[in-house]
Amino acid sequence: MGQDPGAAALNRPAIQTWRTVWSSAVASGAALIVCGVVCPRPRLVASARAARWIPLAAIVGATGLWGCSGGVIAGLDVNGLAAAAIVELVTGVVLVALGLAQGGRPVAAIAGLGRLLPLLAVMETANVALYYVALQLAPVGPVMALHLTAPVMLTAVELARGRRRLTPAQVGSLLLICAALAVLGLGGRFVGNRPHLVVGLLLSLVSAGCIAVFITIVSKVAGKTSPTMGAGVQMLCSGLVLAPALFVIRVATDDLVSLVMTAASLFAPACLLYWRAMRDLAPITAGRVQLAEPLFGAVAAMAIFAIRPSGFEAFSAVLVLVAVLLELRAPLMES
Repeated sequence: MGQDPGAAALNRPAIQTWRTVWSSAVASGAALIVCGVVCPRPRLVASARAARWIPLAAIVGATGLWGCSGGVIAGLDVNGLAAAAIVELVTGVVLVALGLAQGGRPVAAIAGLGRLLPLLAVMETANVALYYVALQLAPVGPVMALHLTAPVMLTAVELARGRRRLTPAQVGSLLLICAALAVLGLGGRFVGNRPHLVVGLLLSLVSAGCIAVFITIVSKVAGKTSPTMGAGVQMLCSGLVLAPALFVIRVATDDLVSLVMTAASLFAPACLLYWRAMRDLAPITAGRVQLAEPLFGAVAAMAIFAIRPSGFEAFSAVLVLVAVLLELRAPLMES
């Protein structure tokens, strides 16, 4: 989530800000409809077929909404850590309020998550902080490629433990993912001398490890509380950890409005859908589907800010899309 801190600021007219707000408002209605469809109460899930497609629809919806929110944020002239703090705080408040309206209790959600709640907050915060520091130390392409290796890490761990056997489709999906990351990492230009290149790449790799741990934990605790309240409490805690950045980083009013609208209309529904999906979906499958997030982000950035992806980024996105389609042919839920 967020923009490359090293990118040049975009001088966009005020109308683009309100275009962003309007687009987010429209997306909010669509997102709420999606949430109503894929997050029904357990007693309404009447068939095995519904029980299988609901988590798939939820993770695809979350990926699309996260990607669109990232595309919006990428076009704003705002520091990445400040953007993350605002979006996560607003998302947490929105989801906790929605959970209260549904009759949920934050205390019960905190008790259900237990000691894993602080770990989730730390993993989310570390992921964001390490990623943005890495972007300042190393070229964007390699940093982003390593940042997206969480599904590869999860697959390697499962194979090493003997808990997973790959089908031909899954092998093809994994190879396509590796090829896409190679294209993304090696296709861009290495601008200037980077004395801290190795440190930046290592930080990006650690951020991917944080994502892998985060996905694994959420898959274990998502069933212990409602998706709305669980996601809300987790995001609120992560936002509070990042909140000190707002005391030292200034955010313009129009950017603040766009961030708040994006969080409420796109990011919050995405987190709700994600927690719903992780009740039943295998972490590796979820991680691979989430690789399509930049594809949605590129479409949103191009539609709102006319930011066009490079040829390497477009080719990498096609490889990821094919890999995701192959992955979705595999069993949707694993014990």
